Amino acid sequence: SNTRFDAFQVVDTFETALREFLARKLGEVAGTQWFKQRVHGDLVAKARQNRATAMANGEREVELLSYLDLGDLTSIILQKNNWGEVFEQVFPNRERLSHDLQALVATRRPTMHARHIDAVRLVEMMCIVRRLTDFIEDDGGWKRISDAEQ
Repeated sequence: SNTRFDAFQVVDTFETALREFLARKLGEVAGTQWFKQRVHGDLVAKARQNRATAMANGEREVELLSYLDLGDLTSIILQKNNWGEVFEQVFPNRERLSHDLQALVATRRPTMHARHIDAVRLVEMMCIVRRLTDFIEDDGGWKRISDAEQ
């Protein structure tokens, strides 16, 4: 009955899960220094600036990844080395993933700024999140099955 509240919950839950997944997968490949090694310098600078601003406003410090938005997370995942070495194993189609994440970004903006979200957009967002969450939880299982069948 409150699409704006429901949309907020979906975005919040998914972004948190995506950050945890991204940190885990890149940490497996690059270790504890994964953020410096696997995130483009412009995004590292943006995260540091966002953290400095947040801390100046009285927020408690958290890991740098938390200071990037969904569009930035998309860039990290689709970055050539990260995609080829890590995320291509999880998501079967780069273009579809890019499209899905951009659709979420487009819905995230009005959601996080307390603007109206209609029911159709909410359902679309929920479907995208469910699809991506399935791939994240499967963590490459689709590829292992596909490879075993060849």
